[in-house]
Amino acid sequence: MQAIVDVDGILAFTHPESGEGDDTKGLSAATQWLGSSRLASHCVAPGLGPEPHWSGHAGRDDVHRQLTALGIYSQEHSFPEAPHPFPLFNPWFAPTLEYTVQFLQRIFGRP
Repeated sequence: MQAIVDVDGILAFTHPESGEGDDTKGLSAATQWLGSSRLASHCVAPGLGPEPHWSGHAGRDDVHRQLTALGIYSQEHSFPEAPHPFPLFNPWFAPTLEYTVQFLQRIFGRP
């Protein structure tokens, strides 16, 4: 894998920062969709491609540390006070797109 761009995917259903997989108040979307509340959605392993991480991703800091420990390049970007689906809305759409382009240019070189 050469690169991953996960703009709004879930990094960890069972991370303490995520409400997914917490079935104490009813079946979560993760449990309903995957059939289990204990499944992780992001695997960090050698050979994984570089990737950016955005504010709002539960487990972002942990995944960034794990990738760094494996020598896999990753970036973190935060948008203060951004809502959860921030990439879809202004003023966050344009900077998200720009960070993504810059990330891919760093990985693959400028065209």
